[in-house]
Amino acid sequence: MQHENYYNALDRLKINKPEILLKGSYKINQDTVALEAGRGRGSIKASRSQFKDLIDKIDEMGNEYNNKSLNKINKVQASADRYKTESEHFRTGYLAALNREMMLVRRVKDLEQQVIKLEAEQKVVHIRKD
Repeated sequence: MQHENYYNALDRLKINKPEILLKGSYKINQDTVALEAGRGRGSIKASRSQFKDLIDKIDEMGNEYNNKSLNKINKVQASADRYKTESEHFRTGYLAALNREMMLVRRVKDLEQQVIKLEAEQKVVHIRKD
């Protein structure tokens, strides 16, 4: 099939599972299909006869998908997905920081015990000015 990558991109956009564009942050048109297919804006042109069927299909899908209420729902879902991803990123960072702190607390405790042991053996002499 000629232009299979464009048709695959159109299908991904239709089901809101893009690989290149941000989920729900687009309207289906010739430019977004081209971008999702990994091509440049304007690479699908009506003046090129080989794109006639593709353009007709894009227009058909665009009219369905670009419904304003559906678009609002998609934008809200995209925002929710973005915040969920961001939240998970912060949660992972928080847990990593807690883990580092627990390791440092344990290391300080071990070092304090070594100092106490060395003091008991009188191998450590404290130098203080009184």
